[in-house]
Amino acid sequence: GQRAYAILQHLVLANTRCHYLVVFDASVPLDAPARPETFGLHGVEFDVFNPGGMMTNMDVLVYWLDVVFQTVNDNGRVIIVGTKLDKIPFFKRSQRKQDAEEAIFNRLKYKSYFHLVEKPVFFVDNMRSGSFFWSRDRSVVDLLGKVMEAVNNDLAMQVQVPLKWLPFTNLLQQHTENLPPIMKLNDITQKAQQLCGIRSDEETKRMVEFHHSLGLLLHFTSTPALCNNVVVDVEWLLTVTSALLHPLSTEDPQFSKHFCLLHTHGILLESLAMHIWSTRCSQSSKLMTDER
Repeated sequence: GQRAYAILQHLVLANTRCHYLVVFDASVPLDAPARPETFGLHGVEFDVFNPGGMMTNMDVLVYWLDVVFQTVNDNGRVIIVGTKLDKIPFFKRSQRKQDAEEAIFNRLKYKSYFHLVEKPVFFVDNMRSGSFFWSRDRSVVDLLGKVMEAVNNDLAMQVQVPLKWLPFTNLLQQHTENLPPIMKLNDITQKAQQLCGIRSDEETKRMVEFHHSLGLLLHFTSTPALCNNVVVDVEWLLTVTSALLHPLSTEDPQFSKHFCLLHTHGILLESLAMHIWSTRCSQSSKLMTDER
């Protein structure tokens, strides 16, 4: 994926209950220069993640593995998958797969998480994997088997959850429009009392933590400025964050210098955030102003 979205992966999508498939393009050499990730501004393109153009495809793969393993615990599985095998001449595929797998594991062998990376690396033919022929493609069948093995191991690790939490789970899964995207923790406590009969603040905390681990809501307890807020609409947060990561610099010339500061130095001015949210994301500007 694009490295601009690493913050989304780390804050929104990742949790210790996840298993990951880290996917790379096997049709290009791992030691080749990585494709630039550029932002356009007044006809000039900036590659803010690789300004010197020195990163290789292997560097990008390892970067994403490093990001993933900031969250994965000893129960997590990480499977590496090479795609676009169909773009490699048939007579070169076997050697390309062998070389790529050897290079990846040689690069990772001194990483602290090396023992958590599944072996072997899986390679997928894109022309077959999404068609009728997937069931006859040995690599796809093996990959599916590895994924199902991880899922079944999760099911075997039973977690006892009180049945009285179920109404709250249903409320989150239904994405009801009656709930605002962000709620105060006190409001969540009231909902827990109304729906689940929970009277203890400690039990409410455990219920919120459990749903955070499932990705149904987000509660960042380690950040004092955020600990009293609960994001109950995760898709909404993805939308407003994406608007900041890839804003359109041509929207308003008045903010051109603000965009330049964001793209080249990673500094986001509050006035630019409010401008982007007010023009591209409904409700976001007001909500973020209220929560400021």
